[in-house]
Amino acid sequence: MLNVFQILASLNPEQRTVVKSINGPYFVLSGPGSGKTKCLVSRTQYMLYNKIAPESILLFTFTVKAANEIKERIAESIDKSAAEKITIGTYHSVCLRILKKYYTWLGLFKENFTIYDQTDTSGILKKLCSSSTIDQQTIANYISDQKDNLLSPEESLKNSNTSIDNEKALLYSEYQKILVRNNAIDFDDILFYTVKLLQSFPKIREELNEQYKYIISDETQDASTSNICLLQLLSQKYNNICMFLDDDQSIYGFRGANLNSILSIPGHMQNMTILHLNQNYRSTQNIVNGALSVINHNKKREQKELFTCNQTGQNIIYTEKYNTEQESKNAINLVKYLVEKKGLAYSDVAILYRNNALSRPLESVLMQNNIPYSIKNGLAFFERKEIKDVLAYIRFILNHYDDEAFKRIINIPQRGIGTVTINKIEKYVDEHIGTDIIKCCEEIIANKMFGAGTLSKLKEFVDYINTSTEVIDDYMPHEFVTKLIREINYSAVLLKDDPDTYVDRYANVLQLVTMALGYIDIRDFVSSVALIQNTDEENDNKVTLTTMHGCKGLEWKAVIVIGLNDSVIPGRSDEEEERRLFYVAMTRAKEYLFLSRPIFTPKCSYANAKCRFIDEIDKQYVSDISTIRR
Repeated sequence: MLNVFQILASLNPEQRTVVKSINGPYFVLSGPGSGKTKCLVSRTQYMLYNKIAPESILLFTFTVKAANEIKERIAESIDKSAAEKITIGTYHSVCLRILKKYYTWLGLFKENFTIYDQTDTSGILKKLCSSSTIDQQTIANYISDQKDNLLSPEESLKNSNTSIDNEKALLYSEYQKILVRNNAIDFDDILFYTVKLLQSFPKIREELNEQYKYIISDETQDASTSNICLLQLLSQKYNNICMFLDDDQSIYGFRGANLNSILSIPGHMQNMTILHLNQNYRSTQNIVNGALSVINHNKKREQKELFTCNQTGQNIIYTEKYNTEQESKNAINLVKYLVEKKGLAYSDVAILYRNNALSRPLESVLMQNNIPYSIKNGLAFFERKEIKDVLAYIRFILNHYDDEAFKRIINIPQRGIGTVTINKIEKYVDEHIGTDIIKCCEEIIANKMFGAGTLSKLKEFVDYINTSTEVIDDYMPHEFVTKLIREINYSAVLLKDDPDTYVDRYANVLQLVTMALGYIDIRDFVSSVALIQNTDEENDNKVTLTTMHGCKGLEWKAVIVIGLNDSVIPGRSDEEEERRLFYVAMTRAKEYLFLSRPIFTPKCSYANAKCRFIDEIDKQYVSDISTIRR
C-alpha cells in the first residue's frame, strides 16, 4: 500500500485539502480537467491509509464505464483485495444490490424478479394507452417523473387536480399492477423502491448506515431528486459524505437532474464544507478563458476562479460556411490539416454536434475521403433483436411471471401458436392473478382449452421451460447460454429471418456467450445486462463523431463543433442548460477548438441566425479560420 507521502506528493494544494477531508459532509466543486478522478482515487487511498475499513466505503458513479475505471485505478495503487471490498457502482447497480437483499420487506415481488427495459415497458404502455386519450410517450414520461419524485400511484392520484392528471395517475396505477403481476420492475423502480425501503423501514436504514459509513458521490450535478434523497438517507447517521460536482456541466435536466436541489444541498446539510478544484490540467489558456467567458453568462451557478498553467495556445477558430455540405467539407479539411500538418492521429480528433441528424452529411464526406471514423452511442449491443431474444428466454426460465419475455419467445423458434391463442392465454393469466404463466399454460393443457395441434405445441414449449428451469443452476452461465442457443436452434432462426445479416447477427449471439464467461451465477449476468447503458467498442485510430451530450467526460487534442445555429442550440430548450452543454463541448478540447455553422440549411429558405453563445466568447480568445496557416 502507498504511504501518505506517495498519496499526496503529486497533488496540488486544493486537491490535498479534498483528499485529507474525510470526516463530515463536503461539497467539492470540480472544474473541467481539474484532476477530479485522480483526486477521488487519492482520497480513497488516503482513507484506507487511515485505517478506514474498505467495506465501509460506498462510491457512486453515473456510468458503468466510470465505475470500472475508478475500480481499476484504486486496485492498481493499493492492495487488490482491499479494493475489491469497496462498493463502487452506479446508483442503479448499488440499489439493485440493496433491493435484491431486502425486496421481501416490500411484500410485492417473488425471487428472481425481472428488470424490464424500454421495449418491455413500451409493450405494456401501448396496450394501456389503446383505450386512452393520452399518448404512450406522454404517459411514459409522466410515470418516470412520478417515480423520480418518489410518488406512488396513490400519491399521484391524490395530487391530481385535473381530469387529465387523474387519467395519467390511473394509468400509472394499472401499469404498476401489471409489473407486480409479472414479477417485474422497470429501471426507475430500482431507485424508487430502494428509497421507499430506506424511508419505510428504520431497521434497513440503520443496517445500511452502519455498513456504509463513508459515502462518495461522483458527478453529483447529474443527480435526480431520488438520487439526492438516497444519498441523504444512506449518510443520515454518520454524515460522512463527499459530493464531487461541477454545476456548469449539469446537462441532463431532461433526464431528471435537479440542479436547483443540488445547489441547495449545502444550505440544508448541517456543517457542510464547500471545497474547490479550480486548476484545469487539460486545456490551453485560450480555451479555458474562452469557455469561462461563455458560462459566466449563466445566473444559476456557483462562482468559481478557474485557471490553467498550460500554454496560451492557439485561439478558438470560428467560421461560417454557405451550407451544410460546405461546412462538412470544412470539417474534414480541418481533420486533414490536424493530421498532416500538426501530427495528430485521427483518434485525437472529435467532431461534435447538438443532435444526431447533423452527422449525416459528415459521414458522406468522411467516406469519400477515406477517413476512418466511429459514431459514439450508435445502436447499443443489448438493443439488438437477437440479443433481446436470447435474454428473454433466460429471463422467462428464471421468472415464469415475466409476461413480456413470454410474448417475445413463445414463437422463437416458430411454433405456429397464433395471436388469437396467445391473447387467450394472456386473458387466462389475467383472470388467475398470482398464478404464474407456465402453471396457467399447464391448466389450459389439462383442461384441453385449445385444439389438439395447438395444445401439443404449447406443451412442447412448457416442457422445455420447465426442464430448463430445473437444470439452469447446474451450468455455468456461458454453458447455459450456449446450451440454450443450440436447443432452440437459434442459428436456423437467424438464417431464416435474414440470410444477408446472418453472419453478423450470429456473431453477436456468440459475443453474448463470451460476456457470460465473466459470471458464476446466471442471475447476476442477467442483472448486469439490465444495468449496462452502452457498449461502445474501443476506438483504434478513428475520428470520433458524437453529440454534445455524448462527449461528456471525454477529451481530445482537437475538437470541431458544427451546426452552431441559434435554431439548433439553444433552440427552444432551456437557455442556461444549453449554455452549459456548449461549455461542456468547448472544454473537451486540449489544444485546438474549432467552431462552425452553415448559414443556409436544407428546408430553410432564409439565412439562419448564429448561435448566440458564439458572441459571448470574449473576442480576444477567438479568431477567424483565415488565421490558420495550412
